Amino acid sequence: MNGWDSLLVKTALSAALIEECVAWVPRLANTDEVGGLRTRVCTPAELKELRAAVGHAKPRLPANLADALEAELREIVADARWVKTDRGRYVRAVNSWVESFHAELRSMPRFADVLVGAHAKREVVFVAGAVESEQVWEALLSYVASKRPPFKVVTDVRIRV
Repeated sequence: MNGWDSLLVKTALSAALIEECVAWVPRLANTDEVGGLRTRVCTPAELKELRAAVGHAKPRLPANLADALEAELREIVADARWVKTDRGRYVRAVNSWVESFHAELRSMPRFADVLVGAHAKREVVFVAGAVESEQVWEALLSYVASKRPPFKVVTDVRIRV
């Protein structure tokens, strides 16, 4: 999973929550349950293991920690489902594509007020913002096209007057 993807898709319980659980039940540190809680979920089998680990840990914890574990598990399950949807695949593809050149784009002052990413409703690469002139707008379109967008490009870029 790339950098942006790891921000978008939750695949593991938070380290702080695991540490807090171990602080309440130190013997969790000496069992496979903690390893299970730390496992990054990439497959259905790993998700099953994580569910089992959370199930074993919850009865030993105070209600607030058990609830927090359950809430994070629900988020991981929801993200695992979302990743398999058409929308999830689309958003991840666009994010991965933009991430590959985002730093370069941000380093160009003439494109400072332009954003490139996924559209809220349509499966396109969406370019929005404002530029100083038509020449900069054309340069922006050429730049985006040179990056081989994975979907049709749609723009809402204003030329300042």
